[in-house]
Amino acid sequence: MKKIIITSLCVLACFASAIAQIGYRQDDITYSLNTDESGKNYAIVVFNTLTTRCDVTIPETITYEGTDYVVTEIGNDAFRENDLDYHLQSISLPNTIQRIGDNAFRNCRKLGLNGTVILPSALTHIGKAAFKLTGITAIKIPGTVREISEEAFKECYELKSLEIGYGTTTIGANAFNFCLHLSSAIIPSTVETIGNFAFLNCQALKSLNLENVTHIGTQSLKLTALSKVTFSDKLVFIGDQALYGCKFETISLPNSLTTICDRALANNELLTEIYIPENATIMGKEVFSGCSKLTRVAAPVRFKPNYSHWFASEFNGMCWYDDDASISEDGIIYSGDYSRLIFVPSAYAGNLDIPTSTTSIGAYAAYQCKGISQINLPTSLTEIEPYAFYYAKGIHTADLPNIKHIGQYAFYRSSLQYLNMNENIDSIGSHAFYGLRDFIFPLGVSADIMESAFCQPYKFACSNTFDYKKAIEDTDSWGDTTPYLPIFYSETDIVENGMIFNSSKSVIKYASYATVPTEYSIPASVTEIGDNAFYYCSKLSTLTISEGVKSIGNKAFNSCMIKTLHIPASITSIGSDAFDLYASYPNSPSIYYNSTVPMSGDKNIFKASDYNEAILYIPKGTSGKFLITSPWMYFRNIQEIDFAGFDGVESDECGDAPVEYYNLQGIRVENPESGLYIRHQGNKSTKVYIP
Repeated sequence: MKKIIITSLCVLACFASAIAQIGYRQDDITYSLNTDESGKNYAIVVFNTLTTRCDVTIPETITYEGTDYVVTEIGNDAFRENDLDYHLQSISLPNTIQRIGDNAFRNCRKLGLNGTVILPSALTHIGKAAFKLTGITAIKIPGTVREISEEAFKECYELKSLEIGYGTTTIGANAFNFCLHLSSAIIPSTVETIGNFAFLNCQALKSLNLENVTHIGTQSLKLTALSKVTFSDKLVFIGDQALYGCKFETISLPNSLTTICDRALANNELLTEIYIPENATIMGKEVFSGCSKLTRVAAPVRFKPNYSHWFASEFNGMCWYDDDASISEDGIIYSGDYSRLIFVPSAYAGNLDIPTSTTSIGAYAAYQCKGISQINLPTSLTEIEPYAFYYAKGIHTADLPNIKHIGQYAFYRSSLQYLNMNENIDSIGSHAFYGLRDFIFPLGVSADIMESAFCQPYKFACSNTFDYKKAIEDTDSWGDTTPYLPIFYSETDIVENGMIFNSSKSVIKYASYATVPTEYSIPASVTEIGDNAFYYCSKLSTLTISEGVKSIGNKAFNSCMIKTLHIPASITSIGSDAFDLYASYPNSPSIYYNSTVPMSGDKNIFKASDYNEAILYIPKGTSGKFLITSPWMYFRNIQEIDFAGFDGVESDECGDAPVEYYNLQGIRVENPESGLYIRHQGNKSTKVYIP
């Protein structure tokens, strides 16, 4: 062991607080041996003369002339290396170390590459740039270090994992600046301040929990990959460019926040919406500059006169709320009296039951809210402003008897399936109902108040004087054109539950997609089904056409994807493209035609694939007629069955008798799948369809 006593005063000059100082070198490490006024002996690492790459172990004590000196500190610049000498590869520090000085390991680029640097549990101070430009890959800082000094770990390019212990309160300026590979950072609830530039350019850092932080400094999290941050309900300050260039899609700011400085959230290119808390008093310039996907900002109305400087260009997606607004825990904002719905967070995933006191829906209120389970609109609504339900999901029915104004794009490509309104509406903006499948225009309403409000509905009903080409665009945004399919009706017709009948209810003229269920039976009073009546009622799977129906119009059930079809003997005519059957492997669509005298019609009543895939069930002994009658002759699979008893017979109570199922050939089926069966229980037999 090499030991050298150093008496150079220049080495010892910085330890003037000690009443006795001795320079001492051991294993190429130079120590200052000190005795303080209380007689306590301690040693400080002050210099090294390492000439080769090596692993260093700092002892707990240095013994000199029979006296032990406890090693308590790594002094300023003690192991600092120049750009060419990368000698120190690892270091083992004793738990007696309390302080690591400024630049202590600066530029030790090999340090930590081959193993973790473990900081002593008694450590209370890490100096400026102490580990700057080192090669450490992981670090755990004990909570006894109350403040992590400026640049302490700046430009540690290989650092991937950081854990700060409970007790640390401040992360200093530039502390982890340019730690490019830092992907995991555990910050305790004791940290209150994130200093300027603290995590600037930590490009792999995606999430942080800042549950007690009150102050986020200038550019402190700039150009990170942050997409998720938990902010403290004590946060009051976000500095200039603090969250510049992050990866937030949404961000939840606490109500405690009062100050958001210049460009604080600028260039968040994925950010789509944000809520400015009610206690905010200062908003800087260009806070949202470069947020190219930002569509909605909910903010206190007091900012309205000067909000334009928040953005680099014109922005229209503001949702303003007053000081007395009602804000739920889920972030849904109403006016104080609940007469107006102002804002629904796009992340909201529950049911949205808008109260009956609400008369207006604000612009962008539920814009792109795609996770809502169900939206229930009250009939009290008189106004729905532009973009209110743009691309919103969960809204299926809009019964709006009192509505006066509907803004442009209000329901654009929403999940709305059924709309009802009266003829007294005053205005409907362009593309308000783009994507609505079908609609019954009220008699008496003018197309002049709704120019281009609808686009390419599959069908619609209106009066024969309604200028539907003004109200409806036939060309979509891709340039595709859909032919108009108007169904005309008059004051003598009956409109109820999305259906239009003639005055005697013997003719079905129109059936809305939203009101036709999966299983549907034509009412007994009906004798005729008009052209396009059920066109694109694609939920319809099982259709029973009642005995008495004589005529079915062109495309009456086209695009309905029917799996099971019951045709009565009363049918005398069926129009072209009337049916569209749906084959779901391994189950074939089924047609039950209970007639001994088949109706004759064109081959195009069904589509070509229907003839190949469907099974046509006919009464026993009638094949000879069906095989020479169009269109039935074109079905590849025709089966004769006994229709007798299919209406069900019942003699005694079933009680608790077991249920048995039989197919139409009378063979018992243990586990019936989708299709038609005979259900037998006790003395009761009924024909049933299992979907």
